[in-house]
Amino acid sequence: LAGVGGIPEGSDDPTTPLFLLVTVNDDPVSWLAAGEAMAMVWLEATRRGLAVQPLSQSVEHPTIRMHVRNDLRLLGMWPQLLLRVGYAAPQPRTPRRDVADVVHIDGAPSAGR
Repeated sequence: LAGVGGIPEGSDDPTTPLFLLVTVNDDPVSWLAAGEAMAMVWLEATRRGLAVQPLSQSVEHPTIRMHVRNDLRLLGMWPQLLLRVGYAAPQPRTPRRDVADVVHIDGAPSAGR
């Protein structure tokens, strides 16, 4: 089954907030920190009944990324990810596998053994 969700394409409401995650450095440690920040924003938005749509294309291409950095005067900061946050129509939950199907603890009996 394919999962669905996110903010519908037709919801280009100009009041929908955009969040730009930036870091002071542009290295693997900073990328990890940006990913952790994204996870915290996403979890908090979900807790509040909001949907999150990552718009990574805006910072993936080096030229566009530099335009974003310069246009927003992000001196000493590096844009990592743009997020659109808003309300979306409710979607059915994505089916989940049973924990016993995916987790095995050494020494514990397994359902399939």
